Amino acid sequence: MKNTKNKFKTLSFVLLTLILIPSMLLLVSCKKGKNNNSVPSNASYTVVFDSKCETTVESLTNLQSGAKITKPDEITKEDYTFIGWYNGNEEWNFEENTVNADLTLTAKWQHKFFFFDEDNSTITGLTDLGKEESNVVIPEKINDVEVLVIGENAFL
Repeated sequence: MKNTKNKFKTLSFVLLTLILIPSMLLLVSCKKGKNNNSVPSNASYTVVFDSKCETTVESLTNLQSGAKITKPDEITKEDYTFIGWYNGNEEWNFEENTVNADLTLTAKWQHKFFFFDEDNSTITGLTDLGKEESNVVIPEKINDVEVLVIGENAFL
């Protein structure tokens, strides 16, 4: 009977070991994979340029994590001055910023004649160039946003 108990204990220990160790390894590996923020070494990203004008700027593809990108050729848009390329609300610095995910860089434009508050669809003033013009035509849209209001002191 004593020999049977020892065999049972040994068998139980072996079975628990065979079940618990792989289960623990599986849990640990799942947890690592779930919380692991590292980028796979073979990851590649795409940068799309939204010019907000008729000029198309080619996307950059197959970029490795940490890659710096070259500033595209200058683009133009009638009655606008190009301000820069933006990732959300942040201007992209081509000398310092690096690509670590797919992203879209959007062209930001300033109307040559008007200061415009896009959030309120309001012309708020005239630029220096706008003040020099004798026949300034108010456009229906600025930066693809409909002009709904002309600010009280916009033309002073």
